Amino acid sequence: MIWKQDIAGCFGEVDQLFAIHPLDDQRAFDLLIKLRRERPGWEDIEEAFRDHLQSQGCNADHIDEQLEAVRRHYRAGSEKKILKQEGTIAISWNCRSTFRRCWRRDH
Repeated sequence: MIWKQDIAGCFGEVDQLFAIHPLDDQRAFDLLIKLRRERPGWEDIEEAFRDHLQSQGCNADHIDEQLEAVRRHYRAGSEKKILKQEGTIAISWNCRSTFRRCWRRDH
């Protein structure tokens, strides 16, 4: 589960807020790609994020808020789609209602 090492980069260093800064958001998107490839269960994902936040000394309320942010980003199935078309993977990511981007690479 190499994806676990990338969790810390999805959070702000000081405030431990999930994917608020554009660089944190990009790292969260990159992690989504790894999660889609490795297909861990949601319980494993949530546990790994919870472990990270606890290791940073976050209180229970903050952890619950940030796990909800993670759920909104990673479990909003209609907002994220992986499409395979003619050897290309296209992932649409919509983490905020006003922000949308597409990532494409040759597969």
